[in-house]
Amino acid sequence: MTKPVLKVTALRAWYGRSQVLWDVGFEIGSGEGLGIIGRNGAGKSTLLRSLAGVHEKVAGAIEFSGANVTGRPPHEITRRGLSLVREGAPVFGDLTILENITLGAALAKRRGLSPLDLEEVWETFPVLLQMADRKAGYLSGGQRQMLALATALVSRPVLLLLDEPSAGLAPEAAATAFEAIAKMRQGGLCILIAEQNLEWLTGITSNTLEIESGRVEGRGSVHV
Repeated sequence: MTKPVLKVTALRAWYGRSQVLWDVGFEIGSGEGLGIIGRNGAGKSTLLRSLAGVHEKVAGAIEFSGANVTGRPPHEITRRGLSLVREGAPVFGDLTILENITLGAALAKRRGLSPLDLEEVWETFPVLLQMADRKAGYLSGGQRQMLALATALVSRPVLLLLDEPSAGLAPEAAATAFEAIAKMRQGGLCILIAEQNLEWLTGITSNTLEIESGRVEGRGSVHV
């Protein structure tokens, strides 16, 4: 049996003195996808932020690519190949689309990898090609989501964490974003995606982990 890309054991997290995650555990293998489902406030975002090192007050064990990264700073975890696209898809508004994507390419180079070819980026995100010289601050919510995904993809992550990619998007924009995510999965990218709407997970992953009040309440599958 091959080692999992990500193994989480008894993960706990706090905000101040308030505990918000309780003994969360799961694994993701190479090329797999996993959906984290649950209501607003269930702990999905805290889970992803903890895995990426953004949320620091944690206990338990997070093993990524064979190394214990529990409590390690975000830049160390990122350099190992974990990329987090946060809810709202923050991008560098003063930079153009192409300049934002170039930052992702620079991260790949720092890891000793060749960045994804730009032609492949434009093929996955054709809407961005027509606006490559536009400042990211002028993009719509759906366009920013595309740009955040493209910037993450070009860095050649081992594991991509997506936090509520449909949040705040019109249905048409969300559908376009999830088409791009599905292409990324079909290319073999390992994805952990937090999402409330099960229908959006179709074509991305069939496996789900349900979080409620910071605890794992169930494991299941998406029925197509």
